[in-house]
Amino acid sequence: RSDTARRSVVGSREQQKLVCDIRNYYPADIHAQWLREPRGAGQLPDTVPNVLTSSHRRSSNGTYSFSRFFLLTATLRDDGSTYTCRVEHPSLQAPIRRS
Repeated sequence: RSDTARRSVVGSREQQKLVCDIRNYYPADIHAQWLREPRGAGQLPDTVPNVLTSSHRRSSNGTYSFSRFFLLTATLRDDGSTYTCRVEHPSLQAPIRRS
């Protein structure tokens, strides 16, 4: 089991595709979400809306993979924010987070 979140540098008014690739997990029961974590202490993260999800792909070794991604157009609201992919799976003792 592994996961990766590809991070893009956000430029002014540029649209970036942020992708969370989740690979090598079994069984197929998995939950992944993108979170926007504002700069500053005490602020709760927001769930990113309009996230797209690929279908589960089965590998030759019997494990699965899929991707969650969204297009981000940076605004002043995003200044200093961190985007994190959070993955939960029955094989994990705690969720995996990658920013």
